[in-house]
Amino acid sequence: MTQRIDIWVESAGLGHVTRQINLCAHLAMRPGMQNLTPRFLVDDNPATQLVLARSGQEFSVRDPDVSKAFRALHADWSDTAPALFILDSVSHDLEGASGLALRHASVPSVVFIDDPSDRDVSCDLLVNALPTLGNPAEKRRARRAVRGVEYLVLPPEFSAARSASSSKDFSECSTGFAFFGGADLENFSAVFVDAITQRQSGIQWRLLLGPSYAHSDNLAERIAAVGRHVEVVRYVPSMAAQLAGADIVVLAAGNTLSEAAAVGAPAIVLSQNSVQAENAHFFAVRTGVVDCGSLVPDSAERLAQAIGSIAGDAQQRRAMSGDMMKTVDGEGGRRIAGLVDSLVHSER
Repeated sequence: MTQRIDIWVESAGLGHVTRQINLCAHLAMRPGMQNLTPRFLVDDNPATQLVLARSGQEFSVRDPDVSKAFRALHADWSDTAPALFILDSVSHDLEGASGLALRHASVPSVVFIDDPSDRDVSCDLLVNALPTLGNPAEKRRARRAVRGVEYLVLPPEFSAARSASSSKDFSECSTGFAFFGGADLENFSAVFVDAITQRQSGIQWRLLLGPSYAHSDNLAERIAAVGRHVEVVRYVPSMAAQLAGADIVVLAAGNTLSEAAAVGAPAIVLSQNSVQAENAHFFAVRTGVVDCGSLVPDSAERLAQAIGSIAGDAQQRRAMSGDMMKTVDGEGGRRIAGLVDSLVHSER
């Protein structure tokens, strides 16, 4: 067995690969895990590869045929089995080809899913990172399963950002931040700019476009109508600092919403799929985050109204911020790293 962690990441937005990069950072802080080297196994998505390259992580591009890729991985393990296998998956068929890896006799396995139905998977540790207002379903195939906001894996830098946010003054609302994921398939960035055009509130916005955003030409025309109220960027050095420094944020209801909650950034959210809709509903109920739903013809108008309402209500932003930080304590990465450490060093 080698001193290696094999991490299979499926590309469906950048939240999956980002989560595993975050987990690697937490694992590296544990004495028993510092000698293990991550090897990411990814598809040919250039955005995923760019994120990994920026983080300095080693990665290999796997065969596009999933069955062939898992068989090749299993064959590779006959010579150099890793100390741990992690699968961050969007697939609903985790008992087929992936079973070769998940049920390997000598390699402990961890599976991350974002699943409203809270399905069961044969593995050593199952992590459903999607928050829930109810009780997790009973598991029979996973040796251990955890679910809830206390297991959200955020970067270690969010701990320091939380400290700065706890003393924030909400008397003014002058800076805003907007981000809708690595690809922004619904082009919520354009909806956001249209909303700002309809109701300019004096807020200076920074709009982050992900590495796979493909509507820049169309967006440029909209930006011209807003003038200097929106700065468009393609990269921020620290998402924690960016979110913590904003008086208000407009986001897709994916992983970035959880990050915003950790630093108490008052949020308005839009949902690109059913998983994000579930996430948005949870945070709306628990923290008062404003849920503007999925893309509809009047999304820009609804978003403009929400921004105007939240920006003008310091008490609401203050209460929302406090409830968000109570809901997401930023310690999920440490908790999962502890569980993984115990798994790797336990007898199978």
